[in-house]
Amino acid sequence: MIRIIILAGLALLVSGVLAAGSAPAGGQASPPHVNAPAGAPPAPASEQPIRVSMLVSTNWLAAHLNDPRVRILEVTRHPARYAEGHIPGAQLLKWDDVATTRGGLPNEIPPLETLVGLVQRLGIEPGDRIILYDDQEGIPASRAWMVFDYLGLGGQASVLNGQLAKWRTEGRALTTVVPNVKSSRFVPTVNPNVVVYLPEVRDMAGEARHNPDARVAIVDARPLTEYQGEKAGAGISRGGHIPGAVNVPSKANLAPGEAPILKSPGELGKLYAAAGVRPGDKVITYCRTGGQASQDYFVLKYLGYDPRIYDGSFYEWSAQPDTKVHTGTAK
Repeated sequence: MIRIIILAGLALLVSGVLAAGSAPAGGQASPPHVNAPAGAPPAPASEQPIRVSMLVSTNWLAAHLNDPRVRILEVTRHPARYAEGHIPGAQLLKWDDVATTRGGLPNEIPPLETLVGLVQRLGIEPGDRIILYDDQEGIPASRAWMVFDYLGLGGQASVLNGQLAKWRTEGRALTTVVPNVKSSRFVPTVNPNVVVYLPEVRDMAGEARHNPDARVAIVDARPLTEYQGEKAGAGISRGGHIPGAVNVPSKANLAPGEAPILKSPGELGKLYAAAGVRPGDKVITYCRTGGQASQDYFVLKYLGYDPRIYDGSFYEWSAQPDTKVHTGTAK
């Protein structure tokens, strides 16, 4: 009798263990716990998971300065500033390396072969962690991140939250030493969904404008005055915005303060939701020539969206003889 009771108890114990590891009601297994990198802000409850690895803190970077698999890149329009002092281990990545003039359009993605040569020169290998920062408010670093995403490196690239300004404010070390790196044999895995071109933007603008149920969000990253057409912007023939576009200026992504720190994921989510961007939407970002749009692209990607960037942006759109331009706040 005692033996039967013991065996029954063991059976119940095994049954409980198996039940704990089985799928819950609905047939889906419990998701595994994901560790966020040190210094990453907590993800808010959302339909879309925050891509926490896209952003690193100055504390995280300081702790990984001597990691041989971490490649640090300072993205700048002013190479002389890099020479005056940069984060230890950082290599120089010039704005012109990630933006070029093509077909009369400024700030286009450079040719693929040029980008491959660039990444090889930087010594980036599969599995390396790429950390990008700039000496401005995050647009150059975001632009570089978008280009790396185009090359298939988005999953191993991150942006330093607060950029060089936060690093300096915290009194962290700078150097003038230029690292010596060995070239790599990098082979790209091009992501064709990063960039969208004029014909498709025409179609999406028409859909966004005429179909209230369309799952399309066209995000204009320029200041409100340019979006409304009060100020045209350099090289813009007709002021205003693409019909159907909403306005989320790139600076709206930043928290108040001297250093360009991104707002929390919760605040950023509300910012884009208030503009009408919804999970599941086909999202396009654009600006005047593709710089500010890169920052909105980065933030939307961070928030779990899969945006595309219209690199020709309003510079190209406004120059077409048959495209419509809206002014004011009306979409």
